[in-house]
Amino acid sequence: MSTMSDQLLLEPDDRRRFAAVVGAITVVTAVLIEATIGVRVAAALIVGLFSGLVFLLTAALLKRFAPEYYR
Repeated sequence: MSTMSDQLLLEPDDRRRFAAVVGAITVVTAVLIEATIGVRVAAALIVGLFSGLVFLLTAALLKRFAPEYYR
C-alpha cells in the first residue's frame, strides 16, 4: 500500500521543506495579522496550510513534468 507522499513523488527533503514552508508562513502570518489571538492563530494556520499545499503541488508537478536537466 503506497502512502500519499509516495503517490506525489515526494522525497524526504521535500517533506522537510514542506514543514519549513508551513512553519515559516504560519509564524510570519500570525505576527503580521492585527486581531485577537484566536483569529491570528486560525488565520495563520489556514494561510500556512494553503502555502504548504501550493508547495506540494509545485514540487509534484516539477518532478513529473520538468526536463531531466532541471531536476
